[in-house]
Amino acid sequence: MQSAAIQMTSQQIALVRESFAKIVPASEQAAVLFYDRLFAVDPSTRPLFRGDIKSQGAKLMAAIGSVVESLDRIETMMDDLRALARRHGRYGRA
Repeated sequence: MQSAAIQMTSQQIALVRESFAKIVPASEQAAVLFYDRLFAVDPSTRPLFRGDIKSQGAKLMAAIGSVVESLDRIETMMDDLRALARRHGRYGRA
């Protein structure tokens, strides 16, 4: 699979990091809002989350934080992100 180049300016990266820094203190609530919205938009996704949703939210916010931190060197995370996508693609399958 060929990947498209990911290009962000240093100003865009700074804006994303500044915005995410504002969310971090309320990360638990942000994760709850994310999953509440996900389940409202697509209720069929709810059974995919069998475990503790609070723990899942913490994982979500940590993953987003890692990506935000690595925006200026995103290519170093691409293999990890692809592996994560492949694992998520298998969730919910019998």
